[in-house]
Amino acid sequence: MPFTPHSILHTNSVGMMARQFEMDVTADNLANLNTPGFMASRANFQEYLFDNVPASLMNGPYRGAAVRPNTSLSYTLGPMVQSGNPTDLAIFGPGFFRVQMPDGTTGYTRNGAFQRDAEGNLVTSSGLRLIWGGTIPSTAKDIRVTADGAVEVRVGQDWENAGQITMATFENSSGMINAGGSTYTADESSGPPIIGTPNADGFGSLVAGMVEQSGVSLQNEVAQMMLAQRAYSMSLRSLQTSDEMLTLAIRLRG
Repeated sequence: MPFTPHSILHTNSVGMMARQFEMDVTADNLANLNTPGFMASRANFQEYLFDNVPASLMNGPYRGAAVRPNTSLSYTLGPMVQSGNPTDLAIFGPGFFRVQMPDGTTGYTRNGAFQRDAEGNLVTSSGLRLIWGGTIPSTAKDIRVTADGAVEVRVGQDWENAGQITMATFENSSGMINAGGSTYTADESSGPPIIGTPNADGFGSLVAGMVEQSGVSLQNEVAQMMLAQRAYSMSLRSLQTSDEMLTLAIRLRG
C-alpha cells in the first residue's frame, strides 16, 4: 500500500496503542501473581493492528478483514500447595470447576479453595457457588473428596455419600474469557464445555487438601513488560520523528 504522511503517523500511533494494550495485559497478570488458579493472558497483536487500521489504508485481501482486539489464555498450570483443608481441591490435569456467577450463568475456575457456607454449599472466597450434585449437611463432622470427585461426609460414626463433583474441559481452553480474577467464561473461541467426571478419560483427578497457585511467572511477565515498554518508546520516537518531518515538509511547501 502507498505510504502517505497520514498512513505513517497512523501506523506509529497504532503501534503505540498495541504496546499499551500489551502492557495493560501484562500489568493484570502481575496483579494476579498470588491469585490461586489464575492463568496469564497474552495479547494478540496482529488482530489488534488490523482492528485499528482504517479500511481506506488496507488493500487487496486485507480489505474488510479486521477483527476485534483480544487476548488468549496461557494454559500453564500453577504449582500445587498443600493446605490441609479438606474442602480445598486441586485439579491434577485438564479441567475446570463449574461455579455459578452472580448473573446466574456458569463460570469456570481452577481455584479450588472452597469453603462450606451456611446452606451447605461449597463456595469460593468471592462467594461463587460450586455447581455439583449435593450439599454438605450441617451435622457432618468430617468431609473427604475422592480422586474421581465423590464427596463423602461423616455423620456420627458412618460415612455417607453427599454428592458428585463434575468438571468441564474445552476444545480450546486458551480461547476462554477472563471474567475477573481466576474465573473464566466460555466463548466461541473456546467452544462449548465438555462435562465429565474427574479422573475419567480427558479429565484430571482431584486431590483434597491442596490448592493450585497462580500460573503467572514473575520473571516472564517482567521481561514481557520491559520489551513492551521498549517497543512503545520506539514507536513514540518514530511518531515524533514523522511529525517533525511532516511539519518540515509543510513549511518547505509553504
